[in-house]
Amino acid sequence: MTLHPTPEQAHRERLIVSEQVRRERQNMVDDLKRLGERYAALYGAREGLEIMGDDFCRIVADVQYPNGWLGMVQFLMRAAG
Repeated sequence: MTLHPTPEQAHRERLIVSEQVRRERQNMVDDLKRLGERYAALYGAREGLEIMGDDFCRIVADVQYPNGWLGMVQFLMRAAG
């Protein structure tokens, strides 16, 4: 990134960052799909994804999400309608 980019340089830099973010998100989605497949293979489709969801809420969201795993569950309930 340049200190004082022209509008064209700034636009080009935003496109590069956007593409990097898109690629990283796609990699994470692919990883998540593979992880779901591993849970399903280990526990069966339904139980595996339920355990995966429970692990996510209690292990990941409890540390990373505002109000912990309970906040994440509340968000998921709102998202589900």
